[in-house]
Amino acid sequence: MGTPAACTYDTITYGQHKNTRILTKFAPNLLYYKCYIYDIFRIWIPPETVHNATWHNFKEQINNWGMLKWII
Repeated sequence: MGTPAACTYDTITYGQHKNTRILTKFAPNLLYYKCYIYDIFRIWIPPETVHNATWHNFKEQINNWGMLKWII
């Protein structure tokens, strides 16, 4: 199960990744973004051009941290 501080450590480190890489890059496309440990709720607004490229880049950026892989 790990240490009692595992969830806190994970939340802090993933929060740093989220704030520095995800939200800064994709802020125009994210109308709403909230996460709770291993669940994320977001409302995505596609850009006016290159819809799929931005979405795939977003999914790649989310999965580009640690061993955790998100199912989207």
